[in-house]
Amino acid sequence: MNKKRWVLGLGGNLIGLLMIGLVKAQEVLFTQSPNYYMVTFIDWVNSNYGPLFAALFGVSELDEFLFARILVFLLIFSVVHMSLTKSSVFGSNKIIYFVITSIVSILSVRYMGDNEFINGILLPYGVLGAAIVVFLPLLIYFLFVHNSVPGQFGRKAAWTIYGIIFIVMWGFRTADDIGLDVDIIYLLGMGFVLLNFIFDSPIHEYFGSKSFKSALRLRHSEKKGEIAERLQELEDRAHLYSTHEYDRLKKALVKSYKHHARKS
Repeated sequence: MNKKRWVLGLGGNLIGLLMIGLVKAQEVLFTQSPNYYMVTFIDWVNSNYGPLFAALFGVSELDEFLFARILVFLLIFSVVHMSLTKSSVFGSNKIIYFVITSIVSILSVRYMGDNEFINGILLPYGVLGAAIVVFLPLLIYFLFVHNSVPGQFGRKAAWTIYGIIFIVMWGFRTADDIGLDVDIIYLLGMGFVLLNFIFDSPIHEYFGSKSFKSALRLRHSEKKGEIAERLQELEDRAHLYSTHEYDRLKKALVKSYKHHARKS
């Protein structure tokens, strides 16, 4: 009994010490700021994987250019791998494809040039992203106007409201000193609004009513088929009609058939 008590007491003390340690560790863990953990993680990666990054990509520190080189590496790897597998130059050996693709991609990134060159070749990707982000809301509003707003007056009113709000928000942004480059983007956006306001009719004729015209042509094709069936039925039952009645019905059906044929 005494031995059991001694074991239970020792176990309880150990568990108590462990719990105290966990509480202290939790206090230390949650009293640190998120920035502390990020800096610690970056230092750990630099100390352990810096030589590897230096050997592979020519960059030994975690910075924006290392991230860019990794993305370029993945891009080159994907394109080279797709090209090799489609050509089937090395047969069906996947290991050879992987090795050659990896070597070509690493050499391409490793000796691509200094950071200024990397910054230069990334410019088109920045332009692509900016163009998509800027043009997307204009495109959404453009589709909304030409597919949902009826009449030329309604569409011009919609573009007028959009233009007024655009100018007001542009004024607020300019007051905050957003820079000349952003002012140019706002100016181009305003030009897009003005073009849609001035040339509303031809733009709507080409874009807005395109789907409507397709649906209308389909409807005319369906009507043409129905009239062709009625003409065939009239021919089969011609003996049931008088000559005058037959000629009148056939003339009306032929006229309607030609009308829908032209429209389809």
